[in-house]
Amino acid sequence: LCCVSTFVGKPALAIVKSGPEKALLNSDVTYQISVSNTGTAVAKDVVIVDDVPNGLSHESGKSQISLPVGNLQPKESRDLTVTLKAAQRGRHCNEATANAANAPSVKDDACTVVVQQLLEVAKTTNRPMQFIGKTADYSIVVSNPGDVALTNVKVTDTAPAGTRIVSAPQAQISGNTATWTLATLPAGNKATLSMTL
Repeated sequence: LCCVSTFVGKPALAIVKSGPEKALLNSDVTYQISVSNTGTAVAKDVVIVDDVPNGLSHESGKSQISLPVGNLQPKESRDLTVTLKAAQRGRHCNEATANAANAPSVKDDACTVVVQQLLEVAKTTNRPMQFIGKTADYSIVVSNPGDVALTNVKVTDTAPAGTRIVSAPQAQISGNTATWTLATLPAGNKATLSMTL
């Protein structure tokens, strides 16, 4: 009497996608994808399909990228990367799906907030015209309409020939140039500087 036992295995895919929480507008955003076979049989013809969301772009111009992985043995894993361009401000989620010929599909995503650094400067005076020997006051408004705080912002103003700086509070004055350093300028905030010539 003879007995034969047959082992029937089953493949099972798992996927993990990760990436940066924040990225600057127009910068490269690199995502890591790890796909593994947690089952007991070979996962055949595994392919990762990465859906590129609006707000991010791929150099190919495609909205869906296909990454062939091939067969995955039981307990085997593969790591892949996808690099996209941060094209629009806002929160964008990049989803990847792992497909196999003999196993159910699995999905995971990673979300990135695309931010922009912006700085604006406006200068005004109370005396568009002034007599020789008299003073004129100037106001310099430095604004941060962007999404992130700016640090070590330097503002430099050089007085024109025929004038001299009488005062420039909190500025370093060298000859006819005043330089202010703002340690931090939070998003949505502004700082007002003054100078008298």
